[in-house]
Amino acid sequence: MSTPTEAFILKQVYALAVEEMAKGSDKFSIIDKLEEMGVDRTEAASMVESVYAKAKETVFDERASWNDVLRGSVGGLLVAVLGGALWAALTTLSDMEVTFVAWILGAACGYTVLKTSGGRRGVSIQVAAALCCVFGVLLAKYGAFFYSLKELFVTELGAASVVDMTMFSWAIIGIFFETLPAMVNPWMILWVSLSVATAWLIPKSYFPVESPLTYKHSSI
Repeated sequence: MSTPTEAFILKQVYALAVEEMAKGSDKFSIIDKLEEMGVDRTEAASMVESVYAKAKETVFDERASWNDVLRGSVGGLLVAVLGGALWAALTTLSDMEVTFVAWILGAACGYTVLKTSGGRRGVSIQVAAALCCVFGVLLAKYGAFFYSLKELFVTELGAASVVDMTMFSWAIIGIFFETLPAMVNPWMILWVSLSVATAWLIPKSYFPVESPLTYKHSSI
């Protein structure tokens, strides 16, 4: 039986192996580092094999099914609609872009997709989160655009001109996408980029397929 001190050292060495694996280091380099720390090579090899085995289990547990992606997408879309509507209302009421809200929206979409998918991670969940984020941003911009256009019509043509005006008009949606490039500015690009990146990274797998699990085969 190992002493408390030995157990602590083993825990630290094990933590190092996990950290190196997460960086993408292959088995050989991790074993070499452990050996440099004074760990017997056989014990180091056994420890690394154990870490990789647990990583594989984690990847299997994180893998999303289509049902997981669907549930995550539904949750993300609901948050995107709510967040987009609130952002549009804030923009309209304050008469300002309030572009930093995009980042909050991205984080909310990423976290919601992760949770509603059952904690699944990976590229499919990341794509769902990013798309929900983009949808929320477009919805916010469209909402602010619609109310600005409505106010313009009231001012120029009178209240009667907007009686039948609806957000679901394909004509107005078409006008929105035609004028969208003119609404884009550097700050908007910055915050929307951060928003999408945040939504993408939150459900990212701790152990992506390409690294560190695609390590060199060995007979350790």
